[in-house]
Amino acid sequence: MDVQIATPFAATALMAIRILLDHGVPEDKITFVTILASLRGLHALARVFPGVKVIAAGIDDTLVGDGTILSSRWLRV
Repeated sequence: MDVQIATPFAATALMAIRILLDHGVPEDKITFVTILASLRGLHALARVFPGVKVIAAGIDDTLVGDGTILSSRWLRV
């Protein structure tokens, strides 16, 4: 699980999945859960690991300069 898959590289998710694969977990047995994801991040993850199931509570492509997702729909005051 990761809080968000934001950047077009999905680096944290890719690294976590790579570690599981290196320890013998079959790709089709991995489910990655995230609270919020960008479409670009999801596409990057699916391109590298097409057999991994991804569950995201929300998808939003409003990225700020540092690659994090920033959308008023997800902020509470």
